[in-house]
Formats: sequence, C-alpha cells, structure tokens
Amino acid sequence: HKFSVVFVSSDSDRDAFEGYHKNMVTSAGDQFLAIDYKHRELKDNLSEIFETRGIPALILLKSDGTLITKEGAQRVGIGGAEAFPWDDATAERVKKEQRNAAIEKEKDEEKTQKDAGDVIVKRLVGSVSSIRHDISKNILTYESFSTAGTPHLYATSGVIYYELEVLENECGYPQLGFAHKDGIKLSNKYSGLGVGDNNTSWGVDGNRSIRWHDGELPWPCSWEVGNIIGLAANIDKGMIAVSKDGNWTKVGSGVVFEDDSIKEGVYPCFTGQSFKMRYCFKEDDLIYDRPEESIWKNQ
Repeated sequence: HKFSVVFVSSDSDRDAFEGYHKNMVTSAGDQFLAIDYKHRELKDNLSEIFETRGIPALILLKSDGTLITKEGAQRVGIGGAEAFPWDDATAERVKKEQRNAAIEKEKDEEKTQKDAGDVIVKRLVGSVSSIRHDISKNILTYESFSTAGTPHLYATSGVIYYELEVLENECGYPQLGFAHKDGIKLSNKYSGLGVGDNNTSWGVDGNRSIRWHDGELPWPCSWEVGNIIGLAANIDKGMIAVSKDGNWTKVGSGVVFEDDSIKEGVYPCFTGQSFKMRYCFKEDDLIYDRPEESIWKNQ
C-alpha cells in the first residue's frame, strides 16, 4: 500500500524539529514529508481542526481529504499493516481476528497444561489478552484488571494450599484467594470486580493492605517483589489462612477469614492489574510447608 506521511511538528524550536525530522525515514530510505517549521499558524490551525491535545497524534485521511480517524496511532498500533487503511470496518475486522486468535491460544494453552498433567490455570474474567500467561514458567502478567484461577481444583473438603511469588509490582492491584464454585462470573469483558469484591469469594491484597470479602477491611500486611505468599483454605473448618515467606504467625499472617460458607467448597483464584507473579500448586515444587494444625486451632 502506498500512502504519504506528513510530519507536523509541535517542537519548541527549529533545531528540535530538524533533529526529529532527519530521523523520519522509511525502510526504503524515503524521507517523510513535513510542513516547514516556519508555518506555525498552519500547524495551530491543523491542531484545532483535528482537535489534537497531545503527542504523538496520527490523523489518517483519504486522498480526497476525508477523515478516516483521529485515533490513527491507536489503530496502527493495534492492527499494524494488516489493518490498512485503518478505517472503522477494517479496524473492527482485525480486532475480531486478533480476539479470536487470542481465545484459540488460550484454549491451546489449557490443552497443553492438561496433557502435561499440570494444574490448569486460565483467565476467568477480563478482556482477551488482559493477562499474558507463560505456561512453561508458571507466570501470569496482568496488563489490565482481570482474574485468573483454577476452577478444576474446586474442593468441598480438606485443605487447599498454593503459593504465589511476587515478580513485578508496579502499584498493582492484587486480590489473591479463593472463590465458591460459581463465585466468579466468567466473562471475556472488563469487570471492575475482583476476587473478594462479592460475597462468594475471599481475597487478600498486600499492596493496599486490605482483606476483601463483599467489601474491604484493613489488613496489617504488605508485599514486595520476591515475597512468596502462601494461601490455604481449610474447607472443613471454614477458614482461610495466609503466610508470607513461609511464616504463618507474624502480624497479618495466619487465619484471615472465618466463614461457614467456605465449607460449601472453594477453588484458588487471583485478580491483578500491573502485577506479575509465579504460581505453584504441585506439592514437590512448593517452597514452604503447608500450615500446621495449630494455625487453625489457635484462632
């Protein structure tokens, strides 16, 4: 496809304009066109016409000057060359294709985990591709607010224990814990509800120092990169306990929830945003021990 790119500078002086423009060269070696820096009034008029409020801004026009979109940077960034000419119809087609491909990838990952005899960890709530999942390293990277979990580990008796290692934590919103069998409403769309935001799930958040269950309660615990969080649900007793780096007795550790409805059964699930973690469910790979019986009795 052939099209022209015209650089309209918002630089504060000519030197800055020329410095940027000289590097604007196509892979074929062609220099981008540009409006000469001296035409400041023309630049201001274009900014007003196309309502540009910041940079980078990419305005896409047809050859006759008809506007395609003012959101060119976003359209090109998402669809790439395949979405040319980046109009509404093509952008929607590419978006749908990418969404379907991402769903198929998740299905393949789920099958790979199942065939390998691994615990199946999958996205439960949130837009497709909101979570990057490296199944070879058991790592989840949360881009936007979303929830993953292991519904097939749902149990109605005994103790479920698993560990999560904090790998990256850029002001993220982790809500880690457990939910009833139907405690998390599955969805491929964004939801502002995470683990513990309803009365059918329970979560802890070491960033905001909050316990979540149908609302929030203060919780004297904080997490840093490198911490390993242990989460245990004693279904028979209706209790959930938390550890940090193997310690079940420090302030903020031990039993954090007592609720008879836990006795109905739960499974592990975890919400996040701007958060990266490694999960561990296999007994042989766990770093720390499960909580001793005294942890449950001392409450």
